[in-house]
Amino acid sequence: IILDEPEQQRMKEASSAELYNSFSFNTPSSYQSIIATSESGNNLLAKVKNIECNFMDFGEKVITPEKDWKYKG
Repeated sequence: IILDEPEQQRMKEASSAELYNSFSFNTPSSYQSIIATSESGNNLLAKVKNIECNFMDFGEKVITPEKDWKYKG
């Protein structure tokens, strides 16, 4: 499941927090969810603080030259 900027759909703060929380009730191995958001890191971390997840902050731009990548596999 890939969501791009769910908050841009006029979703209330409580609704986006519940959306993130709903993903935690499913078996992690059953699927992967990726949520891209420009919401501030502090706000997002507050919403997912009790959820087992990976939080990756890419800074200003996600599409960057390879020499500038923060995470290399």
